Amino acid sequence: MAEKSTVMYARTINLGNYNSERIEVKLTVDEGQDEEARLETAYQMVKKQAMDKHSEKINDNGDLPF
Repeated sequence: MAEKSTVMYARTINLGNYNSERIEVKLTVDEGQDEEARLETAYQMVKKQAMDKHSEKINDNGDLPF
């Protein structure tokens, strides 16, 4: 059986007023795939979703930029 592992990237966005949203992506790494490349893919997916949904909050509240 082929070896598989997973990589995950998550980001918690501060929305203000004691509210936050966690965006998380978990990807399977198949045998022969580059784990670093899969992790970069997960990072880019989270970044896009966070910026699409909350770009003004990320910029306004001083949350660490991507």
